[in-house]
Amino acid sequence: MRGMKIRCWDKYQGMALRATGVGISTPTIAQADMYMAMKTGVVDGVLYPPKAGKGFGLADIAKYATVLYPYADMGGDLIASKAAWDKLSSDLQEIVLEATKWWEQHGIDMYLNYETDEVGIKYCKENNVTFTWLPEAERAKISKAAFRVWKKETEKIDASWVYERLSSALAK
Repeated sequence: MRGMKIRCWDKYQGMALRATGVGISTPTIAQADMYMAMKTGVVDGVLYPPKAGKGFGLADIAKYATVLYPYADMGGDLIASKAAWDKLSSDLQEIVLEATKWWEQHGIDMYLNYETDEVGIKYCKENNVTFTWLPEAERAKISKAAFRVWKKETEKIDASWVYERLSSALAK
């Protein structure tokens, strides 16, 4: 991946790819411009799940795809003002908390098993996109860089528990 330009959907993915030290750049490209950026060579690739092959039409222009999991980040973050949260009944607060726990586990399961996107993978393969794995050395560099970024960023916001939970789940 040395020297490649990869469009990421969030800053943390970009930070992790740049932190690998192999010379990956992550230009900022609006999602609306992503297809043309890839088609015209402004970027060499994009970081999206297989379902984007159909949803964003990437299978029309991509010849190859790889899987970076368990690198890709996920989240089931819930952010609400204290005033809005306090307006909810205790029953609704419990429902929101339970749904958030479910979403977190669903996200972890999904990223540990990329084949949960069977429809996206099937569509891409039917449109001549070849799936392959990066060499283990490159995958290891990306994963290690992602964990360093996650750790640093969660410590910045005093949420190291998020890093601990994700890293232990992904290590399984």
